[in-house]
Amino acid sequence: MKLVDSSFKAQIKNMLRGYYVQKLQYHSSHRVKPPSQVENRLKHSLRVAFLASKLSKIFLQNNKYAVRAALLHDIGYTTVTPEFARNHHFDHSMRGFNLVQQKKEPSIIIEAIRTHMFPMGPHPRTLFSFLIWFVDKLDWIIHLTKLKGFFNKYIDQTLT
Repeated sequence: MKLVDSSFKAQIKNMLRGYYVQKLQYHSSHRVKPPSQVENRLKHSLRVAFLASKLSKIFLQNNKYAVRAALLHDIGYTTVTPEFARNHHFDHSMRGFNLVQQKKEPSIIIEAIRTHMFPMGPHPRTLFSFLIWFVDKLDWIIHLTKLKGFFNKYIDQTLT
């Protein structure tokens, strides 16, 4: 059984070519140093997008926007070098918020990116923002429980 369906692949296909999305692969994820093919900020964002795709249907939220917001949720990392990100505390959610605002993303996506770091930032005020916050934290649990390999197997289907 394929967990990654063709509609998910189609949704992220063009986004994966984007300059800022591509830069995510050079940033560490979950404090793993250095970034690798197995774990980097792009892989994390793909897992979050995959989870958002599945759970947006349960939460009755716009699937297309959920996948987009999830894939872009950590885009603020791309505004600094990987070395700076590893060695400095900075607010990547606000940097991402500013970047997607400049790029004229829909307001629902902009707000979800701004609030995805709760409680270290503003709290989600909509169900959609809560969904993006939730799937980001769910991926942290997946990382901690060493289940990311299972999910990465399916996520890798999106890259082929």
